Parts: sequence; structure tokens; C-alpha cells
Amino acid sequence: MRARAGGIRSSICRWATGGTALVSGVGLASCVVAVGAIAGGGTAEAGPVPAVTCGTLVVPVGSTNYQFSEFTTGPASRTNTDSQGSVAYGGTFTGNFSVAQNSLGWPKAQLTYFEGGNVGVNPTASQVNMQSGSAAIAGSISSGSHVYTNSGGTATTGSTLPFSFSTVGSALVSCANSYGSNATTTAGTATVPQTGALNLTATGSTNVFTITADQLAAAQNLYLGFPAGSTNLIDVVGSGDHLTSLSLSGINSINIGVGCSLASQGSCSQPSPGDNSSTAGKLRDNTVWNFAPAVGFSTGYSLTFGSWNGQIVAPGSAVTLNSGAVNGSVFAASLTGAGQTNDDPFGGTIPSSADPIPQTPEGLPVLMGGAALLGFGGVVLRRRRQLHAR
Repeated sequence: MRARAGGIRSSICRWATGGTALVSGVGLASCVVAVGAIAGGGTAEAGPVPAVTCGTLVVPVGSTNYQFSEFTTGPASRTNTDSQGSVAYGGTFTGNFSVAQNSLGWPKAQLTYFEGGNVGVNPTASQVNMQSGSAAIAGSISSGSHVYTNSGGTATTGSTLPFSFSTVGSALVSCANSYGSNATTTAGTATVPQTGALNLTATGSTNVFTITADQLAAAQNLYLGFPAGSTNLIDVVGSGDHLTSLSLSGINSINIGVGCSLASQGSCSQPSPGDNSSTAGKLRDNTVWNFAPAVGFSTGYSLTFGSWNGQIVAPGSAVTLNSGAVNGSVFAASLTGAGQTNDDPFGGTIPSSADPIPQTPEGLPVLMGGAALLGFGGVVLRRRRQLHAR
């Protein structure tokens, strides 16, 4: 298991339902969302419940801090694809899927697959291939379905899971709704240099952007020009033509680098999957695309992605990964599709606002030729890593 050494310094977060915000320290706060026992839950929701660290997307499970490659509160249907890291599905799994495909050196007993429902639905057979670690399954493996432990681990059915999907999911909703700017973050700038291109440019250590779903859907190529070592939060808000669904499969490339833009493509790159050490790789890992329920991406919203760079936080949405690969983690209500997820976890600290994310006025212009859309200010936080399981 590869380790990221260092402490955690998480941003201020708010816990609105079923928990308490725990704030400690002087100046910048270390904040976790403490989740209590679930009310009226079944066997899948039993057991000790961990906290969720909003600023780092970490779910502590016992003594292990997980940065899941895929996390859903509901079902997952994954077809002939794989995840390089660990996954957790709150509902029944269907499909043919490989877990922990990346060789991270996990011990056999390390849980890398958490299942809150069943594996497979009769009469259709499903298959999970455990390439590393073990599986904890709250339900059963349906007739004709299989969980193969290829590295010598175990697959235990009828398990009491070590956390509650519903409370962790509710905590993630609260975190997503709170992500935003503070008094001292740096304003990110969004410009449209030509039709189909979107430049996102920043100058600070922690930068916050707000763009609408319409504006993102209109882009075919994204150019992310961020300072080395920075953390970048992109808050996407629902807007007129995309009130119930948003497909981003038409985005051909997400380019990233120090000074990257349409006009400076020599400064851009698309870091390789698993590149968590180069300047561009770290910028990719520490870019968060936030689709918060409070600004339109609530229960039943449909989000579709092709190939993507960065972390996807959409805890209220039904997410489809059409094809290609997501170089980052996916947090969703449900997950379908044949797209792969690679082991490129977040390593910064996501800024949070004292107030909910503001709704961007409908029709707010993104001007041609380099004019700014808008940006926000917030807390400048240093980038930290910690020992974690992925």
C-alpha cells in the first residue's frame, strides 16, 4: 500500500443532519463530520460508524483512512471494466468488474470492496474480481454470480459493515453543500477564448471557481492553468438547459499545467494514470469538481462523464461513466457504465464556506476573448498528505 505521509489540516465544514461538527485547533480548523448510529437501518447499516473528513474526502474505517476510487450510497452497475483502487457500494452490484486492479501491495486481509447490498440479481449473473485484498458483503452472492479473491483474500457475506452508507452519504452531501470560498481564497477566472474552449486560470494556493452546467456543457476542451502545488475547487451550479441532466461526454480533453491555456498549450499536459508525483499529476489529483445537491444536483439528477481528470463529488446524482477513464475518485448516489476509475486520490484540503454555495444567476455571461466569469475568495491552505488506503 503506497503511503502519503504527513498530517491532515481540513477546512471548516458544516454538518446539518444527524451529526456534530467537531472543530479543534487555532486559526485553521480541523473539522470532521461525526456521524451517529443510523435510525431504522438494516444489517447493511449496522456496526460502528466513522467520521467523514470534509476537507480531504477521507472515510476512516477503523484504523484505516480510505480514499475510495468509487463510493455510492445506492446501487452500482459496472460493465467489463475495473477500478484501480478500493470501492464501496451502498446498494446491490451488477455487472462484471475488477477491484483494486492497481498493485498497491495491500495485504490479503485489507478490505478493498465494501458491498451494502447483494452481488448480482437473479437470473442475471454478475462477477467481481478481487485483484487485491478482501470483500465485506452485507447481503449475499446471488445464484450464478461470483466474487473471486485472486490475491488470496476472502469474500464474506452477511457481514456487519464497519460503517453506515446512509450516514456517510448524508455527511458527503453536507460537505458538498459547504464547499466554497472563504475570506482569503483566491478568485479563479473562467474565460472562453473561442467557441468550444474554456480556460480556468488561477494564481493562489487554494482557488475557487463557479461555473454553470450550461457553460461546462458547451465546452469541448478544458484548459486548467494552476500554480504548482495548488488546490482547486470548481463548483458547478445547475442552470437553464440542464435542470435534470448533464452530459459531459462531449468534452474531448482536460488539459492541465502551470500556465496552461488555449493560447499556451505547450504548458499543458494530460498526466498519466497513477502519476501522483509530477507537478501536473498533483494538480490533477487536487482538482475537485463539485456538483452539490444544494445548487441543482439533487436526488435523481443524471450526470454523464467520458474521460475525466480530477475528483468528482456528486453525492446526490446518478452518475454514468460512459467510456474512457476517470483519473480521480467518484462520489455519487449511484454509478453505472463501462468507464474505468484510476487510483489518483485527492491530496490537498478542500475549502469550505460559512454559507451555502451561492446560486449563480441564470444567464451570467462568460465573455469571449478573456473576460472573467467570476471567482470567490477563501482560506489559503497548505497541501498535506496522510497515510491512507486507496
